[in-house]
Amino acid sequence: MAAMTELSALQSAIEAPHTEGEGEDLFVKLARLRNAAEAAGEGEVLAALDELRPKLRRQLSRPSLAAKVHMVWRLLLTLIVTIWGCMALLLFTPLRLTHPLLRPLGVPNGLLPLDVLELAWAHRVRAVERNP
Repeated sequence: MAAMTELSALQSAIEAPHTEGEGEDLFVKLARLRNAAEAAGEGEVLAALDELRPKLRRQLSRPSLAAKVHMVWRLLLTLIVTIWGCMALLLFTPLRLTHPLLRPLGVPNGLLPLDVLELAWAHRVRAVERNP
C-alpha cells in the first residue's frame, strides 16, 4: 500500500510543471520505486510505473535570441580561426625540413618547430570553440 501512495504522489508530481533539476529527481524516484516494486513482486505497481514512464520527459527550454546569436558567433569564429590557422600552417610547412637536422641535436618529438605550431593552432581552435 505504501508503494501505491508513493506512486500516486509521483504521478501528480510528473503531471505538474517542473524544472530540469526536479525532473531528474523524478527519474530517481521512479527508479527507486520500480526497484522496490520488483523486489516486492508487486505487479500492479510495476504495470502502473510502466504506464507512467513515457509521461516523464525532460522539459527543454527553447534558446533565447541572444543564445542563438552567440551560437552562430562561436561557429563563425571557430571557422575563421580554423581556416586561417590551416593557411598559416601551410606557410610554415617548409619548417618540416629542419626536423632531421634538429633530432640529432636532441630536440624530442613534440618540440620540433612544426609540432609546436600545430599544437598552438589546436589550442587556439579549442579555445574559440569553448569560450570566444
